[in-house]
Amino acid sequence: MKNETLAKPPRAIRVGFVGHRDISQYDQVALKDQVANILEIINAQLDLAKNHCGYSDEPAICYMINSLAEGADQLAARVAIGTDHSIDHISTDHRFSYRLRVPIPFPPEIYTGFFAYDPQQARKFFNEQTSGDTSENSLIVLDCLYDTPDQRAQGYSAIARILLDNSDLLIAICENDRQVKRGGTVETVKIAIDAGMPVAIIDPADPSGFQLVGIEPDPASRTPPEDLLSFQVRQIIAPLQPPNSDGSRSDKEVDTKRDEQLFFCDQYVAENFRCEKGPDSIMVRLRKSFYSLVWKIIVIIADWGVRRRKKYGNLGLQYPSYYPTKEQLPVSTAIEALQKPYKDAYDRANGLSVEYMTAYRGSFVLNFMLGALAVLFALLSYFNHPLDAFWFTLEFLALGIIGFNFIADKRFRWGKKGIEYRFLAEHFRQMIELAPLARVTPLTRLPAHIKFGDPDPTWMNWYFRAVVRSVGITGSDGIVMTPAYLENVRIRQGRDWLEGQRDFHMKTAGRYKFNDALIRNLIIGIFLVTFGAVVTHLGQLVFDSMAEPNVAGTLARISNDTARTYWRDGALIMILVAALPAFIAALHGLSTQAEFGRLADRYESMAEQLNRIARDFKKIKPRAGEGLAPVMGDQAVDIARMMLEEVLAWRVIHLVHSTELT
Repeated sequence: MKNETLAKPPRAIRVGFVGHRDISQYDQVALKDQVANILEIINAQLDLAKNHCGYSDEPAICYMINSLAEGADQLAARVAIGTDHSIDHISTDHRFSYRLRVPIPFPPEIYTGFFAYDPQQARKFFNEQTSGDTSENSLIVLDCLYDTPDQRAQGYSAIARILLDNSDLLIAICENDRQVKRGGTVETVKIAIDAGMPVAIIDPADPSGFQLVGIEPDPASRTPPEDLLSFQVRQIIAPLQPPNSDGSRSDKEVDTKRDEQLFFCDQYVAENFRCEKGPDSIMVRLRKSFYSLVWKIIVIIADWGVRRRKKYGNLGLQYPSYYPTKEQLPVSTAIEALQKPYKDAYDRANGLSVEYMTAYRGSFVLNFMLGALAVLFALLSYFNHPLDAFWFTLEFLALGIIGFNFIADKRFRWGKKGIEYRFLAEHFRQMIELAPLARVTPLTRLPAHIKFGDPDPTWMNWYFRAVVRSVGITGSDGIVMTPAYLENVRIRQGRDWLEGQRDFHMKTAGRYKFNDALIRNLIIGIFLVTFGAVVTHLGQLVFDSMAEPNVAGTLARISNDTARTYWRDGALIMILVAALPAFIAALHGLSTQAEFGRLADRYESMAEQLNRIARDFKKIKPRAGEGLAPVMGDQAVDIARMMLEEVLAWRVIHLVHSTELT
């Protein structure tokens, strides 16, 4: 189907590169050969990933993130783009055609002005690769300061963060004993290793091989470095790997986990495009209409309660806006073009998540209430014997719908899909705001005691990373972070991202507070009615035992005559006494499972935190000796990490607190 391939990312890889500027004393032909060897291994792994069901049929896309400084950077770039024909062992059919993404800290004329080793040739190559005529390459220009050596070092350090953010693995031409300088090659390699990124280090003094860092080889094996790198690259770009790090599961369990991940990946790719006919179409219509309607009614009631917040306390606190409205903001096609791939991906994942979670929640509410109604119908079929077939039929239907919901959730996985699609959508939401600053949504890690909820080995993380890799930071137009551009980005992030999420969390906290108060009041009210019915029933028994025989006989005769016509003796009292506790249990179970009170406090706390960040973000300023772009980028990554940690905790809670639709 044509639409099915729209969600599939192409095979892609982002190779970061760093190296020393002065390599004139080394064997540059050997260095080129070693860089080519590593790139050839990467290309071979991309070819192996061609058969993965999650990838599209498009040709693989290869990016090299390279600042094109003189020396090693330009040497590697010549190999990557396929313009260096001095590498004899690479056939013409396998020439590399990498697209260059060139992050630099200063404007090009300033950046190239600091070239000192064969500067004329280095500037010429830099300009050739970053000019508008070279459509496959693009430039990312920050606003770092450059008047002093320390300012320039801070600029190079900022570029290193962008380079590592946007790389899947790093190749470095780096001397082992070179002094660590801020923003230099050695520091960048050290940061990459500390972050767990795979790094292939070529020693320019001995370019006959390379050292692979970032994966621990088996001590008992004699695997050559090239095979170790192949394994590491395969972990990055090949089909999803099952979580089997502790070796505690059998091969059968591992295969089951792998099949489940591939199943969900395949389901997401084909989602929403197979509902024209068959049983799936019926469930799609039920999911979008009946089940979703149940939860939407609850949301409507909660919104009504929030509007009447004076009665229910501080449910709908309204924060002020610190930023201009959308109409007051100048249009920026450059920013919108950077955001578009992630907005499209977000819209898809978010729409599916809302649809599935709404259906799942509606089914859950329906099952709780149908359970209580089934008890009521059973009592009515006994006490109202002339209509016992009618009440029995309603009880049968209630139990049948509960069973149908259970089977439907098992078969179509509404709850699991809703949780996983929400996790995916939130990652794309962060990328919408980070992309204009050339940063990437950070990976979030879990502590050991809840490692079962780690998203790293899941299909969602694989799919998200695959989409990010395929975008490659920016298109051919590049990014130039001028003061006007950064101000536009700051306002968009503050208004759409921070204030938008703040208001969402506050509104949701209001809804959940109202729902918690409403259910609590309903439970209290039903309990009082039940208690009153019990007292009335006891009073009736006492009255019957103390009444004169002729009075008691008259009342019994009247009750028996009524029962023969409509109801059994004492029907109303017995129904109230027996059925109302079932509704109390259903409401309590619904409140416990939904955790309205705890989640309301959680959302309110998050809203307060986001409001503080939104207020402070408006006043953000450059650090001493540094430009505004690096500061905004670092803070945006920290904010994204905080938001994703909240989403990850929400996902773990759902995994721990998952309850069947029974």
